[in-house]
Amino acid sequence: MSHNHGSFIPGLLDQLAQFSQHVSKIIITCNIAESLKIESKDYPFEILIIKNNRAKGFGSNHNEAFQSCSTKYFCVMNPDIFLDSDPFLQLLSCHKNQNISISAPMVLNMKGLEENSARKFPTFFALIGRVLGFYDDKYEVDRSELIVKPDWLAGMFLLVRSDVYSSLSGFDESFFLYYEDVDFCTRAWRNGYEVALCTSIFIKHDARRDSHRNIKFLKWHIVSAIRYLVKYQGRLPLKTRH
Repeated sequence: MSHNHGSFIPGLLDQLAQFSQHVSKIIITCNIAESLKIESKDYPFEILIIKNNRAKGFGSNHNEAFQSCSTKYFCVMNPDIFLDSDPFLQLLSCHKNQNISISAPMVLNMKGLEENSARKFPTFFALIGRVLGFYDDKYEVDRSELIVKPDWLAGMFLLVRSDVYSSLSGFDESFFLYYEDVDFCTRAWRNGYEVALCTSIFIKHDARRDSHRNIKFLKWHIVSAIRYLVKYQGRLPLKTRH
């Protein structure tokens, strides 16, 4: 999904073209009117472009894109990521465990530092602790383990089994922005599907952190956090820690 990320897309397509054995179709959603310059060259996969008449939420855009998915796996992918190597080979290997239904690689920022992309379930007291600076929701990852199973994974890059995405009815569109990924992973665990982080592969993410700078995005972040807490009221899934 692109929200004024058009400049990232040609480069990402070129990177994905290197791993065409694992990519058969790219669905690009232009959430706002923007210039999208894709050179007229032969890519080794089909490209479908969806142009919205009005801006939609993160979940709504991906749910609409999923309607055009006919493959075994559906990859939720931000335009502002960079792939130095093929992430799909390792992730697909991770999915050989039939209980694993949602997977993701490690995420690094553009300086090569690990991002907080695998986290613990949010609770009221945890969120207060984060705001006050005495609680860290980061899931401590043991890099000696090839597969770890955090509570939830950030939605900039998720590989999801299509039957599971359909079974969960995709993202909850009542979250306009933020917490769609938290909610999605929560519902996955509650329905017996496991969420896994593959530590042997990584992607890079050129994050904008709009909620840190823009009051509108900060408001959406707060509203989504409240919506999540009200929705579950502490009734989070019990899961085996790995």
